[in-house]
Amino acid sequence: MNYPQIRKLVCKNGRIITNYIMQAEYQSRLNRVKALAEPYAHNKIQMLRRVYCDQSSFELPEKHRVEFEIKEKVADYYAIDFNSVLICGSAHLGFSPNKETIFEIGKSDIDIAIVDSNLFQHIWSTVIEETHSFSYQHLFPLGPNRTNGAKFVQNMIARRGLIHGHLLPKTPLFDTHRELTTELTKSYGTYFSKVSFGFYMNEIAFHLKQLSAIKGIFQNVE
Repeated sequence: MNYPQIRKLVCKNGRIITNYIMQAEYQSRLNRVKALAEPYAHNKIQMLRRVYCDQSSFELPEKHRVEFEIKEKVADYYAIDFNSVLICGSAHLGFSPNKETIFEIGKSDIDIAIVDSNLFQHIWSTVIEETHSFSYQHLFPLGPNRTNGAKFVQNMIARRGLIHGHLLPKTPLFDTHRELTTELTKSYGTYFSKVSFGFYMNEIAFHLKQLSAIKGIFQNVE
């Protein structure tokens, strides 16, 4: 096969070649996290702390500077401890076990977890006050798959101890949160396509949410 034929084959099958490379990179990143987590598999809390709380992001570009800046801005904005702000999702692991995709600079989202009981309680009580105990459902954005946002928020609070930042009601008191999200997205737009927040009731609530990803790692890696 001469050069033009090879080039034509590569162009024709470019998507296949790209997918193969990405699958190999996904497997490499998955194995890396598994190696870190596996020694603690006998204790889920230890394993999750090792992966998420005692480990810098695997894939953030300019890891320490970018991660530090984001955490500091969020901690200062909400007047909480610096260690209460964590990076999770594919921006932390380097891949998404559920979607089986890798983190891509400038294309993937960054998920920021805020683990602070007092802040969670404050946001929860403010939501109740602003929406008259969830009766003003029109104030909530739509939930996943265009579901009822108010009911989704209620369900996540009750079952997961989690409030998603993008589902906070559209009221003036929460406009400042949206301003922070917009500011971070603009400031770090070359790194991430979108910034998402999750407010957790406590460390256990955070760990339970991340457990599904860790379980996926052990199911997907031989």
